[in-house]
Amino acid sequence: MTIMNGINIMKKLALLLTISLTTISFAQQRYSFQNVMITNDNFPNEPSIIVNKHNTQNIVVGENSTHYYVSNDGGTTWVQHTINSNWGYGGDPSLNSDYQGNIYILHLSNSG
Repeated sequence: MTIMNGINIMKKLALLLTISLTTISFAQQRYSFQNVMITNDNFPNEPSIIVNKHNTQNIVVGENSTHYYVSNDGGTTWVQHTINSNWGYGGDPSLNSDYQGNIYILHLSNSG
């Protein structure tokens, strides 16, 4: 083995060690999240959640009742809204958004 090959191997080992230590330090970071009670309604279930692509502080949650909830501060506070549909409400909400950041709530109908 030549001296140049030995230097290249040492450089590769140093790079590998640096990457390994960086990965380990990121893996050990601790995150702290606070649970927030969105509603006291009776048994909300089957939640559907979307984060606005253009404003990540805007979060919308739909659930299997006639309500949906909007946060404009990243989930710290929430405002309850009622779904008013000409076709009735049958549950199973699904949330989607368009390229402009508008959020849409889709749900089953129970109007027959």
